[in-house]
Amino acid sequence: MELNEMEKRLLYQTEGSEWYAVLHELAMASRYAKDPDRRKAADSLIKKLNSLTDGECMEIVIRYQEKLQASQRKQDCRRDACGGKAEVRR
Repeated sequence: MELNEMEKRLLYQTEGSEWYAVLHELAMASRYAKDPDRRKAADSLIKKLNSLTDGECMEIVIRYQEKLQASQRKQDCRRDACGGKAEVRR
């Protein structure tokens, strides 16, 4: 399943431990998001996850949460190595 960057960030922010809890959280994010791009990403993600089983859904959620956590740790290490300044690589 291909996810765009906003969908990955939404998955990272979810705290649900089961399929229906994740979908409910995304539905609330869609309903109350002020940013139209975030709302559109939440709706798209709901459609993608709706067809999956609980196990498949949670595999995807956990995979993307781990990837983004690893990315955050790398950024923290680079910032610490630069004496507290954020290093931007492009």
